[in-house]
This record gives sequence, C-alpha cells and structure tokens, in this order.
Amino acid sequence: MPNGPGSPSQVRYPTRRRFLKSVALAGLGAGLAGEGASCGVSRSSDSGAPLVGIARGKILVRKDIEKATPNEIAVLKHAIEVMKKESKNPRAGWRGQANIHQVSCPHGNWFFLPWHRAYLYYFEKICRKASGDDAFTLPYWNWTKSPTIPQAFWDEPFSDGTRKAAKQDKAKDEFVGKEIVDRILAINDFETFAGGATKELQPEKQPGQGRLESSPHNHIHNFVGGNMRTFMSPLDPLFWLHHANVDRLWTTWVTAHPKSMPAAKTWLELPLDFFDFEGNPTSMKVQETLNTHDLGYRYDTQAETTAGEQRPSGDGVGHESVSEEFRASSKISDALRVGTAAIIDLFPSGKLREHLGFLANAPLQSLKESEIRVTIRGIRPPEGSDLDVRVFVNCPSVTRDTPVSDAHFIGSFSFFPTGSSEEHGHRGRSLTSVFLDGLKTFRALRERKLYDPQGPLQVQLIALNSDRESIGTGQLIAEQVELDYLSGRT
Repeated sequence: MPNGPGSPSQVRYPTRRRFLKSVALAGLGAGLAGEGASCGVSRSSDSGAPLVGIARGKILVRKDIEKATPNEIAVLKHAIEVMKKESKNPRAGWRGQANIHQVSCPHGNWFFLPWHRAYLYYFEKICRKASGDDAFTLPYWNWTKSPTIPQAFWDEPFSDGTRKAAKQDKAKDEFVGKEIVDRILAINDFETFAGGATKELQPEKQPGQGRLESSPHNHIHNFVGGNMRTFMSPLDPLFWLHHANVDRLWTTWVTAHPKSMPAAKTWLELPLDFFDFEGNPTSMKVQETLNTHDLGYRYDTQAETTAGEQRPSGDGVGHESVSEEFRASSKISDALRVGTAAIIDLFPSGKLREHLGFLANAPLQSLKESEIRVTIRGIRPPEGSDLDVRVFVNCPSVTRDTPVSDAHFIGSFSFFPTGSSEEHGHRGRSLTSVFLDGLKTFRALRERKLYDPQGPLQVQLIALNSDRESIGTGQLIAEQVELDYLSGRT
C-alpha cells in the first residue's frame, strides 16, 4: 500500500493550497470526480451572502443495501469495475478516490461529517458517469439492523482480501446496537455528537471526536479490518456503504434536533476541496452540505421534504469555552495498562455539583440544551493496537468483566486508524480527544440512589483488547479527564 507523499510532518495538515498541489503534483491521483458546474449546487456570491445549496430536478433516494434491487447492485458493480481500470483520468480511478481520503480527510473535529458527505457526493457522481446511469445512488449498510458484512460484498468487485472479519462475524452491539445508536441520536449538542470546534480542517491537536465518530464509525473500520483500518480505507468498497450510513444517521439527528447545528462562520464557510470529472479543482463550502435535498438526494429513512429543518445563517460565533466553575478536570498521571482500570478523581465546584444534581432530577423536556459531557484528552493507543476503551463513573469496581449494562457505564470508544505513522502516511498516531455524553448515566444513577451530588466523583477508564479474549501488555496514554456542564459556556 503506498504511503502519503512524505513523512507525517510534511503533509500532516495540508492547507487548501497544499492540498491542491499535493494531489496535482505528487502523483497521488487524488480527487473526487464530479461534474463541475453541473453539480446542482449554488456557489457563493460576491456580496458574501450565505451559501445555501439549491437542488435541481428530482430528489434521488439512497437505499439500504438489503433493499437494493439486483439491477442497482449491478450498476454499482459496473461503476467500480470501470474505476478500477484507472482509465484516462487517474483522479476518477479507484485508487485516486482513496488517495484523497489519505491526504485530506478530517477526523476528531466538527468538519468530519460535512467533509465525508461531500466526499460521498462527488463519488456518487463519478459512479453515475462510470456506469452511465444518471439515476444511480449509493446504498448504505445499516450495521445496527444487519451487523454482518452484506452478503453481496464478498463477491468481486466488492470483496477485499485484506479484511479480518469473516462472513459470520458480527459488529458489536456495544458500538452499533440500537441502544447505543439511539443514545447518540439523543445528544442535543452538535460537538458532542459530531466533533469539536476548530478553524482548521486538520488541526494538529484534534479538539475531540464526537460520539458518532468514536463509537460506531471507528468500530466498523476496525471490525472489518485490513484496508478499512487505514486512511486508505476507501480501497475497500464497504467504506462507501459504511460512510453512507454515518451520513444517514446525521440526517436522522438533524430531524430530531432541527436547530442545533452550528452557526459559526468558521464552520459554515470553510471550503471543502475536490476535483471534477475532468480533474479540475472544484470546491463546496460546509454550508452547502447541510441538507441532502439541496444536493439532490435523500435516504429512504428521510422525509420527502425538509420542512422545519434549520439552515444556519452564519451569523454565530460558535461555541465558547465552558466556564471553569462548570468544569471539573484532573490529569492522568500514569499510562493505562490494558485490562487494568484507571481511577480518576474529580473535584467539582459547588456550582457544578448544584447543576449536576439538577440535571439528574429535572424533567427531560426541560433540558433543552443542557448536557453533561465527559472528555478524555490527549489519547494515544499503543503501537499497532486494537483496543476498545470503556468509561464508567462512580463504579465501585471496574474489571474487564464489568458489563456495559452496568448503570455506571457512560460509553465505549475505539480508534481509527490503527498502526504506525509510517503505515498511514499523513497523521499517524497523533493525539486525539473523545467526547462522551454523561446525562443519561447520571440520571440513571440518581434514580437508583447511586449518585449523591455532594459525594465523591470518579471516572474509571479500562482499555481492553478488541477480541476480549487476549490479555494485552501495551499501555494507552491519556492525559486528562474533564467533566463539563455545557450550559456553562461563556
């Protein structure tokens, strides 16, 4: 598998100009094929008016792969076969599509969802061009409903010989089950759901992976294994179905929280750079990605119209920092040994204790934007590891056998990519942070009389090997744990 165009320090965080230069001159052939001006999306005006995409023509429907017709499967198969031939334009070829992901995909911040939506949008266009079917849409893999790899994707050209998952293997409920997905969709804070705020597409220090990314997204990449565990994951055709499902869940979240997307210009106006079918640079701003109908598609789980959904105007400044009186934080002094729980004591202010007690008792309908967020900062897994991390609060004893059904359980997360920086090219094993929603756990503990706002507050972390059978000897680095009351932002 080819590496990126240089060492991680050379290409780790490409600017827009560097991105265009690297894919144009470094021989990566990276670029997503679209159709330039025929994308059906408006561009920014000279007046600086907010960008809002305008759909043209019929809204096409993306289906569950389990409901796709034989003809729809055949169209996708033909498109992939054409792209794998790497014909006249390598940027429209199969490896070219993967290279753009390796060079510029954002993870661990709030650009994760819009960038990947634009990525799929242009890929879908190239499939239409390659197959000759203008009505083609990408299917999605609903791993919550069907946790095994779709049967059709064990046959050429959908197969990938690098996968570790077998036909009968199932993704874990702990990460993709209905209960955890419903909990993620109930989060009302965009950053906790989708990723932390930043002004850069690929900041050197990731502000935080949202719950959708760190749990089901990362787990599926690792569950499938092989190419899917690397930044060249689009080489496996399952990548596109996986990310279509992640994109679908974003649409479900927007329906539940129609006014919760950011209104910050630093988010809405950031350009997402790709290439059209002829290899020419093209760009779409984040604001143009926010409504799938504007891009000419919807999912079979979406309504036919988007009445009531918010289109942020760009007049906001984004989320500010949480006031110190609404934050409890503690450094982690030692590395976490696999299989052994680490206990981190937190010391909330009187004000934070008061609000934690209120949130644990208040009627849910009164909690419009209130969230308890637990953040694990400065995380780096052991080299070449395949770890999951479980997080608990005020649990009397945490062992490798403590179940996720325990009332003290907050959530699990895993890592993408895995392996060394040399293996992955552009960002390797850079430190990341993870956001976890804690409101449901605190409420459950209070209902069971297991949480006293005036008593001790501890967070427990335990790193486990993904297969749960082996006992690892590696160490996971995590620098700090924070607990925030998000309505305490200033």
